[in-house]
Amino acid sequence: EHSSRQGRAQAPTQQQQQQQYSPSPVASCKPAALQLQHLLCDAQPVAIAELLSQDAEFLRSCLTASPATTAAWFGQFSLAGIQRFKHGAKALANYALSQRSEVWQYLVWAGKHDQAPVAVAGKPHYFAELDVHQTMLRLARHCPGFWASEELARCCSSGEWLQLEPDLVLQELHRLLHQPRSSRHAPLRQLVSRFLAAADWTLLCNRLLPLLREQELLAFAQLLAQQQQQQQAAVQAVESSTQ
Repeated sequence: EHSSRQGRAQAPTQQQQQQQYSPSPVASCKPAALQLQHLLCDAQPVAIAELLSQDAEFLRSCLTASPATTAAWFGQFSLAGIQRFKHGAKALANYALSQRSEVWQYLVWAGKHDQAPVAVAGKPHYFAELDVHQTMLRLARHCPGFWASEELARCCSSGEWLQLEPDLVLQELHRLLHQPRSSRHAPLRQLVSRFLAAADWTLLCNRLLPLLREQELLAFAQLLAQQQQQQQAAVQAVESSTQ
C-alpha cells in the first residue's frame, strides 16, 4: 500500500505533463526558435556541446559535413608534438595510436608512402602528412568507436566546434526541442528557460520579436515576464537567506 501511494504521489498530473511538453511561443515559430538557439549557443557553448556530444552519430555527421570542417577540426597538427595538437587533431592522434589495430588501416596518407605506427609514435608530427578529409570519411564509415570515444569528447567539451556547422547544430537543437521522449529534451528546455530568465530583455526583444507571428507576440511577452520574475524571486530568496 505504501509503495502504491508513493507511485501515485510521483505520477505527474495531466496539467504538469502539458506544462512540461507544450511548446513555448518561440518553439512553435521555427525562425524565432532557431534565433533563440543561436543566442543560447553563444551564451552556453559548453552546456550545448555536452548535450549534443552525447549523440555520436550527430557528432560524426557534423564534423565530417565538409572538407573545410574536417580540416578546421581534425587538421590542427603541430611540429611541436601531440600536446600542441589542437581540437580534433589531438583526439585523432591519441585514438589512432592507442587503438591502432582498429584505426590505422583507415588512415589515408598524402605523402609518398604510408607511415607505420612505430614511426609516428616516435615522430607524431608525421600526422601532418594525413589526407585529413579522406581519413575522417573512412573513420566515419568504419570506426564508430572513435566518435563515441573519450578522446573526442574531451576535445569537443569547450563547444568551439559548434561554430563549424551552425545550421546543423541549430536544426538538431530544434529537433530535440520537439522530441519530448528524448532524454535530452528536458535538459535542453531547462537551458532555454534559464537563458530566458537571465538574458538581457532588450537583446531578446530585438532578436526574437520581429520573427514572431502576431498571435505569438503576447504569449511570448508573458512568458518572458514570467521567467524574469522567477529569476528575480530566486535572487531575492538567496539574498534573504544570507542576511
